[in-house]
Amino acid sequence: MKTKTILFSVLLMSGIILFSCGEKEEKKAEKVKKEEKKIVENNSETEYILLNSILDSLLKLETPPAPSPAELKKMKNGDKTVMPVFINSLLFSINEESFYYENIKYFNTDDESKKLIDILVSGESNDRYLALDKIKLSEKYQLMPFGTKEELKKNEGEFPLFAYVKISRIAFNKEKNKSCFFFVLTYKGKGNGYLVFTEKTGENWGIKNAVGVWKSE
Repeated sequence: MKTKTILFSVLLMSGIILFSCGEKEEKKAEKVKKEEKKIVENNSETEYILLNSILDSLLKLETPPAPSPAELKKMKNGDKTVMPVFINSLLFSINEESFYYENIKYFNTDDESKKLIDILVSGESNDRYLALDKIKLSEKYQLMPFGTKEELKKNEGEFPLFAYVKISRIAFNKEKNKSCFFFVLTYKGKGNGYLVFTEKTGENWGIKNAVGVWKSE
């Protein structure tokens, strides 16, 4: 009887601990969501205007592999061919510990562009989360959330051809008419990283230069 009582007590305590841990994880996840929402709300409208002006052009920096007739059929949406584009909502920071740091920090360019690079790799931890519903692509692309690694693996079987996109936080000059950021574009597992410089002329943003500084085969 004593053994049964001890066993019951152990099981009861285990249940309480598991419930407590689960509750803590839920609170932690809720806190993260609130922080992400806060960061999204703090995003500058300039960032969205900039990205919406040039994202279509950035997706053409690489030519995707030609789909087979069967793959092409899957990409049809009515009479249009649509390519899914998975965008990571995190505008990631770049500092000395970043994978891309060496490719960017010592990039040889003019003084004005160098100042933008210095801002970009300043080491500030200033991650931002894009509100993807504010991102607009032309109708030839279908915007998709990046998702987890498991979801991405599933996408490889579900979609015959698609693009993965990652964008660093965006460094602006004081006048907010020039910017610099790192852009990663992946088709079929082959990724390319570009250091992108943009300039605003009148009310319109355009790509001044996009230099390939990293490649994954």
